[in-house]
Amino acid sequence: MAIISQASGQTLPFHAFLSHNSKSKPAVRELKVHLVEAELNVWFDEDELRPGIPWQELLEAGIRDSSSVVVAVGPDGFGPWEDEEMQGALRLAVKDRRPVIPVLLPGCPEVPNLPMFLGNRTWVDLRNGFTDDGLAKLLWGITGKKPRRVPDTKEKKKRHLVQEEKNEEPENFHRRKPDVRSWALNEVLPGAWQVQIQLPHPAGVMGQLQLEVFAHGMFRGTLMTPMGLTTIEGQWQANPAMNQLGFQGMQSNGFQTIPYGVIIQVTFFNQQQIVGVTNVGEQVTFNRSSPPLTPPQFPQ
Repeated sequence: MAIISQASGQTLPFHAFLSHNSKSKPAVRELKVHLVEAELNVWFDEDELRPGIPWQELLEAGIRDSSSVVVAVGPDGFGPWEDEEMQGALRLAVKDRRPVIPVLLPGCPEVPNLPMFLGNRTWVDLRNGFTDDGLAKLLWGITGKKPRRVPDTKEKKKRHLVQEEKNEEPENFHRRKPDVRSWALNEVLPGAWQVQIQLPHPAGVMGQLQLEVFAHGMFRGTLMTPMGLTTIEGQWQANPAMNQLGFQGMQSNGFQTIPYGVIIQVTFFNQQQIVGVTNVGEQVTFNRSSPPLTPPQFPQ
């Protein structure tokens, strides 16, 4: 059965690609059974890796042929090739807005160590087993169809009491208050910026970046250094716990396109300026700009 991807409109053969650490294979097998019982087509390596064919190519094809990617996280965390799968999944998420769904398996730590660009996505918690509620949320993430759930008697009573005491709508009961730092960065960052970059090598070399940041989590920009012009685009997020900004996507110099990623430790910000240091030691200063932006010029 072919699946129409809600994000891209493409006709794809699989609802979900199961990305996992091989040490979590037994739990992932069980998860696959539940998804198949829900009449989903699932890409699972044991079923799809054809003997004699380079398996890296088959993994990449499996991700391309799936309308969503389920990243299963068990007690042993991520495997080395699962990181590669996740990079491919995130590139598709940037390009086609496909869901990438973290799933916490039984035995996963109470505070999972998720990478930045996975941690900002709503996860599905199956640490207490493959419950109906947990599986329903996962099916929602994969298919985009929200399940209709009728609360039990105790839950109805609890929500009714909270509504009387706080005068809140029932659906607002479980909402968490956003982290102040995360909300501040999320509010400040969208817009147009002229970014000065002090490159660590060679010493003293400066780069300039014209950057457009969009509130829905995407960005695009043009980076100019004495070595040439590079275009970048992808996805951004603010890390609430670490006061960081992360940018991940693709970069192209006109000859080749390769993955792009940087994490910025923010040391100061307001509505007009953001200052920080990247994970590779670059000093960066964002200055608010009003479109249209003028391309940076370098002396000959």
